[in-house]
Amino acid sequence: MGVASRIGIACLFLFVSSINQFAIASNEHCDFLPETAQPAWVAGENRLPGYYLGVGESDTSRGSAEAQKIAKQRALADLSSNISTHVTQSLSIQINSSTGEDVSQNNFEERTKAITQNSIKNSTREAIWLDRESCRLWMRVKVSEKEVEVIQHKSLNQIRLDRAGQMYQTASNSSQPQLTRLEKIEDAIRQIKNIDFTALPLESRESYLKKYRELQIHILSQSGSNEVLVVTLSDQDLAKSVHKELAYRISTGLKNTKHIYPAPCENRDTCLGYARTMSAKRLVLVSVKTTTSIGDMGSTLGTMQLASSLYDVASGRQLTQFLNQQGQALSFNADNIPWNQAIERLFNQNVAIKKLKETARECSYQKC
Repeated sequence: MGVASRIGIACLFLFVSSINQFAIASNEHCDFLPETAQPAWVAGENRLPGYYLGVGESDTSRGSAEAQKIAKQRALADLSSNISTHVTQSLSIQINSSTGEDVSQNNFEERTKAITQNSIKNSTREAIWLDRESCRLWMRVKVSEKEVEVIQHKSLNQIRLDRAGQMYQTASNSSQPQLTRLEKIEDAIRQIKNIDFTALPLESRESYLKKYRELQIHILSQSGSNEVLVVTLSDQDLAKSVHKELAYRISTGLKNTKHIYPAPCENRDTCLGYARTMSAKRLVLVSVKTTTSIGDMGSTLGTMQLASSLYDVASGRQLTQFLNQQGQALSFNADNIPWNQAIERLFNQNVAIKKLKETARECSYQKC
């Protein structure tokens, strides 16, 4: 056999050997998982009740460990996107409805990112599948919707606390107009009352309320004497404008009236105690309750019911009262009852309310 023939045989042997090695390597990359039918989630039917899901895939040319690493990274990125989309929508609605003001875009994006990242930490691999024909590895990861909800709830309450703190800082600024300072501290107190402090175990509602109430009293004391203190009470979450309008109507014509909002007390005795800390002479305690019922032609009838008492603060003696006074307003939007119309009807030619105001006015000028 000539030299050329021997070289040719050797080259053929090397070529065949290379093909065999490649085939062996290819089989190693595509057989490290049992052969199973393609699951529905690979084809896009990616649903699992109660969970957020993410899907990722990778080729297996670098071995099973690297393929699983890359597939997991891509699955987590997909999961992150799905969580972020949901959180962005729901958190935006919750923030605007609870704070009444927009949170800065940067702060909102930071919160959304933090919620998403913390949620992903709790994720687990839910399924894995190897496509032996294409040598591609597929992975699905999941995280419980309840876990994401807990993380989001904590973040939402932290946002509310931060907003309250910003309002408090504005109210503390003596260079701001007094009305602005008073409005800000009122909004801050309302914000604190709406925070779920069980989600913020290192914080205390009582300590914040004490601090904020002290500033509120300080601001009010700078506006002169407090002859008559008006407190509006309700066990319903009525809009601030409703409380303000009621206080305005009650206070019209009275001397040196102050309205405390949100209410710092819950009943006669605690409200009288608070009035004494304000050095008030008279206390007007107003309890308000609203109900709705179905009216004609698909309308909604809103009914506002008031009960109010006038007290001498020093003795705690009740001077006069009115009970069960009602005003109504009609709306074709059940979520937007014009309560100011009900208030106007309540106070228009209402003999009981007129008598209470007259007594309060007389008592502010002479001893009752």
